[in-house]
Amino acid sequence: MAAYSGRCASNGCNVTEAPDVAHISPCRRKAANDVRKGLLLRADIHDLFDIGLIAGDTETMSVVLSIEVRATKYSYLHGKEVRLSGDENLWPRKEALASYKSWSQL
Repeated sequence: MAAYSGRCASNGCNVTEAPDVAHISPCRRKAANDVRKGLLLRADIHDLFDIGLIAGDTETMSVVLSIEVRATKYSYLHGKEVRLSGDENLWPRKEALASYKSWSQL
């Protein structure tokens, strides 16, 4: 929460109860819970992320949506810059984002 100032990385939503931690790559051990292996996303956007309908572009650090999602109320997110921490050491790992984007085929 602190790395993202309590705001969703995709749309800036700051409702305290709304954000969830979305793991970019599977996290099986508590020790693997590294802020750089996740994103803070609003719960509904987290769900879209988990099923591969939303990803991050590592070149532009922006949101990429599947074609299906682009035709919904979430269309405003496509191409939107991902909100990152002011501390680069807390940014998501580009390798993990690239791997996830490849998996999601976006």
